[in-house]
Amino acid sequence: MLGEHEPHSKFFWSCMKVLQPYLRLQLRINTISSFSSFFHLQVSKRAKPSKVMLSLFKFLVLGAISFTSVNAKCKAIPGSAGWPSSARWNALNQTLGGQLIKPTPPGAVCHSDQPTYNNATCAVVAQQWSTYTFHTDNPVSTDWDNTNNDTCLPDPAQPCSPIGYPVYVVNATTPEHVAVGVKFAAANNIRLIVKGTGHDYMGRSVFPKTISHWHKSDPLLDQSVQTLSQSGPTT
Repeated sequence: MLGEHEPHSKFFWSCMKVLQPYLRLQLRINTISSFSSFFHLQVSKRAKPSKVMLSLFKFLVLGAISFTSVNAKCKAIPGSAGWPSSARWNALNQTLGGQLIKPTPPGAVCHSDQPTYNNATCAVVAQQWSTYTFHTDNPVSTDWDNTNNDTCLPDPAQPCSPIGYPVYVVNATTPEHVAVGVKFAAANNIRLIVKGTGHDYMGRSVFPKTISHWHKSDPLLDQSVQTLSQSGPTT
């Protein structure tokens, strides 16, 4: 098995147990395996124990920076245990006064395997695809195709999937709509994004497996929610 490296291995796992709560990590099996491989690589080079320990410590600390804290939970996504049932989404729609949208990719009208396929509409969408107004007036579309990973372009020669878009959209026209949507997302641990009338060069106005807040009718509401979203990473 580990042979002469066994004491070092015990030290490694002891470090893992001690450092985990302080570094606030959610360590996954593949991460632990990577740490272990790095550690044994250092030992195989016959480095001095003190250098091995220092290298290990640095590696653990640097790794900690790139992982989620133990207080954070993985966001609920379609198919996961925490994703709300259809009944709960319907209840949300009623609370919002019918302002909840289950969107389809705007380019889907050009794909015969999609339920919204319409050849005549496809010609219109393809013509307007390069205009700012078209994307502003659509609840999920964005000016830059790469922000949704080109998942559904108005080109029948390309594949089309809704995977690059939010699952639901709150058509937020009042502060009350915003409050209801935010509370629902927080209560159900769903990632929340915001799509307004301006540009987000970081691509945060579209994201898969999320609930989106879309607001374009009230510039003041748009500005206030966008300002809130800039205070940190996407919810």
